[in-house]
Amino acid sequence: MAAAGNQRSRMPSLMTTPSRSRIPSIDRLPEGFTEGGAKVTYDNTYKIGPDPEKRFLQAPVKRIVEETFASALEGRAYDPDSSPHLAREISKMVLDRIRSELPYQRYKIIVQATIGEKKGQTTRLASRCLWVPETDNYASITFQNATFFCTCLVFGSYIA
Repeated sequence: MAAAGNQRSRMPSLMTTPSRSRIPSIDRLPEGFTEGGAKVTYDNTYKIGPDPEKRFLQAPVKRIVEETFASALEGRAYDPDSSPHLAREISKMVLDRIRSELPYQRYKIIVQATIGEKKGQTTRLASRCLWVPETDNYASITFQNATFFCTCLVFGSYIA
């Protein structure tokens, strides 16, 4: 019994906070700890939905996408070699602007841009999503000129 008691005294207690002296060759603090060694705790917000003023709305997203289309696509002609790169660039520009300008902190934002050549055909884009209609939403915007079209779908899914 005495050996077991001795063994327990040599084991570090789980209730103590880590210090730099007990962590060999540390380059950075473990996640969740401050410089003084105190553990950082976060209170649960118990939020199951966004604040009414921070819900995903179509109008501001459409404005951002239309401005991006105007700056990136005006005066261009369809080029099959550069279209995939251009679609990725448009998606990235839209995503960056939405994240920086709109208050969607707890939303997963997904942007999909599609560019296609116009040759008198009819094109339909379809998507299916599983989401909560009270918190999640999407915006769909299309740009057209004489030689190509570009459709941008922006989905906002609330993450609890």
